[in-house]
Amino acid sequence: MTLLHLSSSRRPLTQVMTSDVSTPGPFLVKYTAFLQRTRYWVVGAWVLVFIASILIGPRLLGHTSLDMSAPPGSDAAIATNILQGEFPMAAKSSPILLLLAAPNNQSLIIQDSAINKAAKSFTDDLTKKIFTYNNSLVPTGGFINYFQFDPITGGQFVCQGACNQSATIMLINVQLNSSSDISTPATNNFVDFITSNVTSLQATYLAKLNMTASLTGTLVFGKEIETGTEHDLLLMDGIAFPVALITLAWVLKSARLLILPVLSMFCSILLAFTIMYPVALSMPVISFAPSMMMSATIAMSIDYSLFLLSRYREELKRGRNVQDAVLLMLWSAGHTITVSGCTLALCFFGLCFFPVSLLRTPGMGAGISILSVLLCNLTLIPAMLLAFNNFFKRSVKPYCCRSSPQDPGEVEPLMASIQAEALHMTKTTEEEEHAELRKKYWYKFGRLLLKNWVSIAVVLVVTALAIPCGIRGIKFDRSSSIINIAPRTAESTKTYLNISETFGPGWLFPYDVVMVANKTVGTKTVLSDTAFTAAQGAIELLKTISPKDSIDFDSIVYLDGINVSYTNQVEPALEKCDKNPNQLQKLICAARGQYVNDNATALFFDVRLKFDPFSTDGVQWLQDVRSNLSAYAIRKDLGNAFSFYIANGATISNDIEQRVYELFPTAVGVTTAVVFVLVGLAFQSISIPLRAIYSIALTVAFVYGCAVWVFQDGALNWLHVASLSGSLHALSWMSPVMAFSVLVGLGLDYDVFLLSRIVEYRRNGYSDHDSILFGLARTGGIITAAGIIMAIAFVGLLFSAEAVLNQLSFFLVLAVLVDTFIIRSAVVPALMRLIGRFNWWPSRVPPAESQEE
Repeated sequence: MTLLHLSSSRRPLTQVMTSDVSTPGPFLVKYTAFLQRTRYWVVGAWVLVFIASILIGPRLLGHTSLDMSAPPGSDAAIATNILQGEFPMAAKSSPILLLLAAPNNQSLIIQDSAINKAAKSFTDDLTKKIFTYNNSLVPTGGFINYFQFDPITGGQFVCQGACNQSATIMLINVQLNSSSDISTPATNNFVDFITSNVTSLQATYLAKLNMTASLTGTLVFGKEIETGTEHDLLLMDGIAFPVALITLAWVLKSARLLILPVLSMFCSILLAFTIMYPVALSMPVISFAPSMMMSATIAMSIDYSLFLLSRYREELKRGRNVQDAVLLMLWSAGHTITVSGCTLALCFFGLCFFPVSLLRTPGMGAGISILSVLLCNLTLIPAMLLAFNNFFKRSVKPYCCRSSPQDPGEVEPLMASIQAEALHMTKTTEEEEHAELRKKYWYKFGRLLLKNWVSIAVVLVVTALAIPCGIRGIKFDRSSSIINIAPRTAESTKTYLNISETFGPGWLFPYDVVMVANKTVGTKTVLSDTAFTAAQGAIELLKTISPKDSIDFDSIVYLDGINVSYTNQVEPALEKCDKNPNQLQKLICAARGQYVNDNATALFFDVRLKFDPFSTDGVQWLQDVRSNLSAYAIRKDLGNAFSFYIANGATISNDIEQRVYELFPTAVGVTTAVVFVLVGLAFQSISIPLRAIYSIALTVAFVYGCAVWVFQDGALNWLHVASLSGSLHALSWMSPVMAFSVLVGLGLDYDVFLLSRIVEYRRNGYSDHDSILFGLARTGGIITAAGIIMAIAFVGLLFSAEAVLNQLSFFLVLAVLVDTFIIRSAVVPALMRLIGRFNWWPSRVPPAESQEE
C-alpha cells in the first residue's frame, strides 16, 4: 500500500500520479531525514531539558501573586496614586480581620465575666506576639481592639462599629504594610505566623468556653488561593490525568504508544513552567496561571499526540516502513497541529494586550504552554519513533508491518521511497480500504448526513438553537467579588461570609474617600472648620445615594455616627495628645495620625458598605459616587477649595473590568481576523476560514448561553453541586474573557484536523462529496475521542474550590463536547456539502466524479 492509494478509481492512475497527487514537500522530507540522522541527539537534548526543567520549573508555584494594579490612567489609578502620595501607610495597608465569637448569645463585653476575661487574655497575648514579630510589617496603631481601651469612655466607640448588636461577635482589624501584591513571601509568612498563634491561643483561652476565633482578609485569601492552586494541580494529576490517559490508550489501542503522550506532557509542562519562572521574577504572575497552564498542556498534549500517533499507526497498518510513516504523520497531522497550535497560541498571547495582570500572565503562560507542546510533538515524538522504531512499530499487529530491508542508519530518500511505492498501487488495495471505511459507523452516519435535505436540516436546526443561546450569552451580569477566586471550602471564606452576614460585605473592602486641599486657590490645611464642613457635606451626600442607610463611616470628622467639630472638639484634643488626654481625646489623637496626613493638606474617611461592593448594586453605587463627588467639588459654596477622590473598595476591580470589556470586542475582532488569515493561508481558500468562523461562533453561542443559564440564572441549582451553583447570580468577569481564546483555539483545532483529511482526499482526485464522506469516516472517531479526552482533562477544574475555575471548566468541557459531537461531526460536513465546489475557491482542485452518492 502506498501514499497514492487515495487516488480516484474514476481517473487514470498515471494522470493522478503526475499531476494532482498531494505529497510531502521537499522541506518536510529534509526535516524528517534530519530527524532520522539526529534522532538520538534530539532525544538526548530533551533529556537535558527535562533534567534542567525539573530543577527550575516547580519554582514557579512559589512565585505567583495576586497583584491588583489599576489600569493606567483610570479613575482608580489616579485615586490610588493620590492616596499613596498623601497616606503611604494607608495605601499600603492590607487588613486581616479576626472574628471573635461567644456561644449561646453570651456577651463579650460584660465586665469580669468568664467570656470577657478569656477574650481579653486572648487579645492581650496575641497583641504582644504580633508586635514582637515585625514592627515594620505591623505599624503603630495597626492592631486596635476593644480591650485596649477603658470599656466606658473608649471601648464603646470601638465596639460601636466592631460588635454586633448583642456584642456576641467582635471584629478585630489587623493592618499590615504591604503592596498591591497581596501575596508575597513576607505577608505569607505573617499569615502563617498569626494563623498558628490564633490556633494555639484559641486552644489555651477560648476552647474550654466554646468560643471561636477565625481569620479572613485579602492576605489570608492570598495564602489560601496559593494553597488551593497546589491542590488543583494535584487534583488534575491525580484524577483527570490518569483517566485521560486510560481513554487515550483505549483510542490508540496500544500501551507502547501511550509512553509518548506521557513524555510529551511532562516535558511540555516542565518546559513551560521553566520559561515562565523568570517571567514571575520580573513581573507578577497571577496565582491561578499555573492551573491554566497545566490544563492547556495536558489537554493539547493528549490532543496533538492523538492526532499524530493515530496517523502513524494508520500508516503502519498500511504496510509502510517506520520512516515513511513518520514522514506522512508529520505531513498530515503535523500540519494540523502546527496550524492549530500557532493559532491557539496567538489567541492566548492576545490576552497580553489587556492592561491587567489577571489576564496577561494566564494568557502568556497558556501561550507558552501551547508552543512547548507544539515543539515537543514536532521534535521529541518523531525522534522517539525513529530512534526506537522496532519497539513502537509493534503497536500494530506484526503482519501489518513490514521491516525495511535497509539498515536504519542508511535509508534511501524518503520521497523516493514513497514515489517508488506509488508505481505498485492497484485498484484492489484502494477497494480494500474503501471496504474497510464503509463498515465504520462514521461512514454510515456521513452517508445520511450528506443527503441534501439532511444537511440543510442540520444546519438550520443547530443555528436556530444557537441563536437564543447567543442572545442570552450576550446579556450576562459580571462579578468581581473575591468569592470568585477564594476557595469556598477555606476557613477564611467561611469567616468572610459570616462577617458579611453580620456586619455587611463592605467591612473587608472599605472605600477611602480622600479630600485634598487645593493649594492653587489658597487652601492650606484640612484642619479647619471649613474643611471639616466640606468633608461632612461629602459624607451627607454619600448618605443620599441609593441604597440609602447602608453605609458606615470612620474619620476624624465623623466619630460614632456624629459629626465632629474642629474648633470645639478636635483642636482642644490635639493640644492634649501628649498631656494625659482622656479616652475620647485619645481616639481623636489616634484619628489625627490615621486619617490626616503629616502636613495636614489631606484627610480621608473610610466608607464601609453594608451591601456587596462588587455586586451590580455596588458597582452602580460607585459610579454614582464618582459623578456626585465630582459635581460636589465644584459647587460655588466650596469655591473649588478641595478635590475628592475615591480609592480602594471595588474601585480597582471595577476599573479593570470596565477596561477589559471595553477592549473585549476589539480582541474578538482581532482573533477573528487572525483565524481568517491563518486558515485562509493554510488552505488557500476564502470560504474555508469564513465557514470555520461561523462554526466556531455556533459553539461560542451555545457555551456562553448555557453558562449564563447555569451560573447566573441557577438552572442547575437543583443538583446541589457547589461548583455548578448560581448562588453568585453572575459570571466572574474573568471567565468569559479567558474562555473565548480557548474556545476559538479548540474549535479551530478540530476543524483543521477534519479539514486537513478532507483536503487530502480532494487533492488526490476524490469528489467533494466523497472527500467529505471519507474525511469524516477517517476522523470522526478520533475527533470525538479527542473531545472526550479533552473534557476529562478540563473537568478536573470543576472539582476545584474556586468559582472562577469552576466556571472556566464549564466553558471548556461544554465547548469540547458540543464542538466535537455536534459542530465538527455534523454541522461542518453538512455546511461543506452545501457549499460544494466553492469550498476551495479561489484554489483549483482536480475534477472528479462521486462514487459514493
